[in-house]
Amino acid sequence: MLGLSFDTCSDFGFEMHCKRCILQHSIFYKMDLRQCSFEHCNLSEADFGEADLSDAVLSDCNLERTVFRYTNLEKANLIGATNFTIDPDINKLKGARFSASEVIRLLDKYGLIIE
Repeated sequence: MLGLSFDTCSDFGFEMHCKRCILQHSIFYKMDLRQCSFEHCNLSEADFGEADLSDAVLSDCNLERTVFRYTNLEKANLIGATNFTIDPDINKLKGARFSASEVIRLLDKYGLIIE
């Protein structure tokens, strides 16, 4: 499924639980996705701008060029997620879980050289 605009769906009763799905270029802008799960999914170039992903699962997902802008990721599980660019200054990350090998990506915006 490519380029789906989930942001046009009604919030009433909306819930997502996806495993091994291709959701590239999908739009979740300003959506309430609390406790939704995406496991082993390709979410590259998806838009989660201003979405509420608190307590959500994005484990083992490809998040290459995925947009996280003013997104609530508090207590979200991103263990095993790869290729993400998340700015900790404009997104809520308190209690979010990341793999130790990938958490360094949170510093990308600073242009640091870490050896």
